[in-house]
Amino acid sequence: MAFVLADMINISELKNLMERFYSITSIACYVKDISGEILNINSQKYIHIFDKLGDNKKEEYILNQIRNESKIGVFKGYGNLVYIGIPITINEEHIGTIFLNPVFIEKSDKDCFKVKFEESNFDERKYKLLIKNTPVISERYIEKITQFFHYGLILAQKTEDEFIMDLDINKKLNQSYVELFGIYEQLCASERQLRSKYDGIKKLAYYDQLTNLPNWNLFKKEVEKRIEKNQGIIFLYSK
Repeated sequence: MAFVLADMINISELKNLMERFYSITSIACYVKDISGEILNINSQKYIHIFDKLGDNKKEEYILNQIRNESKIGVFKGYGNLVYIGIPITINEEHIGTIFLNPVFIEKSDKDCFKVKFEESNFDERKYKLLIKNTPVISERYIEKITQFFHYGLILAQKTEDEFIMDLDINKKLNQSYVELFGIYEQLCASERQLRSKYDGIKKLAYYDQLTNLPNWNLFKKEVEKRIEKNQGIIFLYSK
């Protein structure tokens, strides 16, 4: 059975979990479902300036580790910079990933980044601020992060009752949709009937029933219309 993240995880609880993590560590994170779509529950802005330096394959590298049944995905970039991904799983099935903004392991290699940013014509003041604001953690701390999200995600999973309730709500919504669609079809049918009757009445009013040619009523109507619009009228008279 293919699980959908929003069906199996309480999104509000997941958002609270990410916000608690940010308040403790100052590490922002974002969530992508299994299709790669970003969920709009990010603890902070997830697009990071370090991404401009390359390493655009980091997410795929992390996901490959997770697919190989790893409890965590880690991508090591430039100058001790590390990207971390935490899998969201239900019954051992991977349904989404929490990606952390990059952090430094043990220390930041400022010289490495200074060269990189100079090559990218990056503002030095912003560079120093970025280095200063990027958290530095130890290798051992990664295991703590894994445990934090592991237990937090268990709490964020929907209970069986919540899941059944969601299924029931979806069932009712689908039933409502069917009913609304039925009403819409009836309205369309009624409109077609009214249109047909209107066309029939219009034909009786403006066309001769025997010859099917325009009659005096239509002629009079067209003349009045042209007079209102100040359009010229040409009459042909034949004896």
